[in-house]
Amino acid sequence: MICTRLEDWYERHGEEPFGPEWEDLLVHARSCPDCALAMQRRGELLETLRHLPAPEVPPQLGSLIGLALDGAPGAEAPDTTWFDEHLEPWLRPLQVGLAAACVVMTVFLGGLGREQPVGPASTPAGRLVARAPAIPRRPTPAPSPAPGERLVRISPEEVADFMRRLETYRRLHPEMDSHPAAGPAVQTVGFSGR
Repeated sequence: MICTRLEDWYERHGEEPFGPEWEDLLVHARSCPDCALAMQRRGELLETLRHLPAPEVPPQLGSLIGLALDGAPGAEAPDTTWFDEHLEPWLRPLQVGLAAACVVMTVFLGGLGREQPVGPASTPAGRLVARAPAIPRRPTPAPSPAPGERLVRISPEEVADFMRRLETYRRLHPEMDSHPAAGPAVQTVGFSGR
């Protein structure tokens, strides 16, 4: 693995080789061959650059840069095409309309499913509120017989006989069908129940 401690230091601090961190880096470079080689190559590169002559800057370069930054009036405008002249005016409103439609749909779809009434009294009249679908309950499995008991099979005739006797009992005892918490049974006017 190549040590990059010297290169990392130059990336953070640039050309300011002063301070306690620089001294620590020099101590490290004396014991690290990778950093020593990188320091030697950097020194050779800087020495070579010192011997090169400074490049000459053309006198009009500054004014050309200024004109380019200011938007030179002499710069040519690009040629306009049929598309630019006829279709471009229609595209801007279309783009704005599509963006607005996306925002409206996002707000609308984001708001669905959040309103859930507590009861019928909490829903204002005439207002529909989305409700979460009811989750069907799984049927509970029949209990298994206790050890030592055996299951008894009942024939359809026995079930039909039991249902007939239950219906007869209900006719003779109508109070059985009303819930005790509901209060006394009330008859409808003109209806005797027979």
